[in-house]
Amino acid sequence: MAVIQGKVCWASVMADRPNTNFTPKWEINVYLDSKNKKILKDLGVEDKIKTDDQGEYVKIYRPVETSTGKQRRPPVVIDKNGQPVTEDIGNGSLCAVQFRVDEWEFNKKTGVRLDLQGVMVLDHIVYNGKDGSELMELIEDNEPF
Repeated sequence: MAVIQGKVCWASVMADRPNTNFTPKWEINVYLDSKNKKILKDLGVEDKIKTDDQGEYVKIYRPVETSTGKQRRPPVVIDKNGQPVTEDIGNGSLCAVQFRVDEWEFNKKTGVRLDLQGVMVLDHIVYNGKDGSELMELIEDNEPF
């Protein structure tokens, strides 16, 4: 098991709310500093590091089901006091993310993935999904775009 810490993005880690695009899974992107990049390098998984306009990050995930259809345990999600987190984690939250390197084989292909075990939310920014109604407020207030 390993733990990395950093600002997170696109967190879908709540037991009852996995990401259901394509194959359902719990997932989180963790942005990396040099210390956390070294942890990944020492584990031999530096090829999992990706880059976007916010910096270098790694996606850590856990499929909801195994390849044989068996339900998997969701990741543990707690706050810094060990209490369960019930509100979605917003982009920019600071989290410690526990994972293990999981080797896989499927259709004569092999690889590794970072299997999400748990998330400790250290600085929680609550996710506030917009639904488009904000545009109506702008029109009602006569605010220019």
